[in-house]
Amino acid sequence: DLVVNKNGSGYCSYSISGGKDWQFAFVASAGYTGAAFWGCILLLFRRTTLGPTIGTIGAGAAMILSVILYIRDEFGVIVLVSEGLVLMLCGWCLPAMLLDWLCS
Repeated sequence: DLVVNKNGSGYCSYSISGGKDWQFAFVASAGYTGAAFWGCILLLFRRTTLGPTIGTIGAGAAMILSVILYIRDEFGVIVLVSEGLVLMLCGWCLPAMLLDWLCS
């Protein structure tokens, strides 16, 4: 269950019944470690000319996919879909030089 409130707060709950230790570690690593991992992926996309375009469109598509798979809160749907569409539009319309700056 993932809930995002209008004031920016929220919570996420999960249940793994009878799971193995690695399953609990995978869920626990979604915080700071997950942010560092995705930041590293964005930096890797900067290495080529087309990379920032693909990375920005991919990030927007990933946000919309997460709405389809996980988000059930009305506010979360509105915000994440609009931000995902803006990222996809930026990736499609902006030159690679500006996107390179955006990914850094």
